[in-house]
Amino acid sequence: MYNYPIPFLGGFSMTRQFRFALAFVLVGMLVSAPAMATIPDPAFSNAPGFMTVTPDGSFGYTVNVANSGGPLSGSFVQIVVSGPADGLVCWCTGQTHPVIDELTNASGDATFFVAGGGCITATGLGATVAEVFADGILLGQIEINSPDVVDAAGFVNTDPGYTGDPTCNVGLSDAVFHTAPISLGQSEPCSNFTDPFNDAVSLSDAVIVTPYIVNGTSCN
Repeated sequence: MYNYPIPFLGGFSMTRQFRFALAFVLVGMLVSAPAMATIPDPAFSNAPGFMTVTPDGSFGYTVNVANSGGPLSGSFVQIVVSGPADGLVCWCTGQTHPVIDELTNASGDATFFVAGGGCITATGLGATVAEVFADGILLGQIEINSPDVVDAAGFVNTDPGYTGDPTCNVGLSDAVFHTAPISLGQSEPCSNFTDPFNDAVSLSDAVIVTPYIVNGTSCN
């Protein structure tokens, strides 16, 4: 039987097969639209460049997950610490690592309270420190800092002489390290706890780190 074409705009015609194909594409678009609405978009999300860890796990690091439609609730966020960095972080007993995960709330926020210490930058490590994923999608690479920035001898985690401290204690050597950047307003990512992390260390950073120094905070 002859398959008569159906008149179409502009003098063109649309056969039955073409109509079926078009319908199939349209159905596919309608089915995929809800799924696309829940896919994180790094361009609309925010993973701050440094995660601050503290021996008592009291400082929050918040990742916001969103796309063009707004914040995404229930997104599975993972911080994956690289192998080289994982072996250098002063992890408190009981702290999950190298993969740490949280779910986002209604505002698209996933807040991590990580118990540990140390300062590990990509420059000092010579490799990626950690990566942040949301539902398997890479949001960005991050680094790690802490009030517990050095060991008792004044070495940071990536220094050859670093020996560490199993309790991640914030002590005199940490106070000495942080004092110069704070008092002189220097750029020091290991002492900068507020975004942007590449600017001068300021009073707000001093306010954050001082209680840990005063209380000699260590792993609970």
